[in-house]
Amino acid sequence: MSQRMTRRRARLLPLGASLAALPRPLRFGVVGAFCAAVQLSVLAGLVYLGLERHLANVVGGLVATQVNFALSARFTWSDRPVSGNPLAAVLGRLARFNAMSLATLIVNWGVFALASHVVPLLLAGFLGILAATGANYLVSGWLVFRREVLPPPVRVPR
Repeated sequence: MSQRMTRRRARLLPLGASLAALPRPLRFGVVGAFCAAVQLSVLAGLVYLGLERHLANVVGGLVATQVNFALSARFTWSDRPVSGNPLAAVLGRLARFNAMSLATLIVNWGVFALASHVVPLLLAGFLGILAATGANYLVSGWLVFRREVLPPPVRVPR
């Protein structure tokens, strides 16, 4: 590893430790805000490069979702490690995370669709985001990053 990379990594380590010290809901919010910035950056970059804006938004959302999974596993839910076969366990979590992301997107759309008939447009959008965020936090803790029940240690007879 180059000396430059080592210095850069050394500067980032306190950031990770600081984030890990925050209460879980704040870590969840920081990760979510960062992933929103990732999505918007990918969207802007792809549109700048000539990709159609709706497709660019979908790609940005897909990239941000995968980044969100990685950061959620590392920071938000790091106290809940996987057990058993690590690759199979992480792939299972990734599949559940992506399914949950699709479900909470539908929650967002549904709340927006209902609320937009009775409140101003941006408030309806905010209510959709709020509902999806709450559902995302609850389902992440309950299903995606659930505490693994470890089997009791095997006793070897003497």
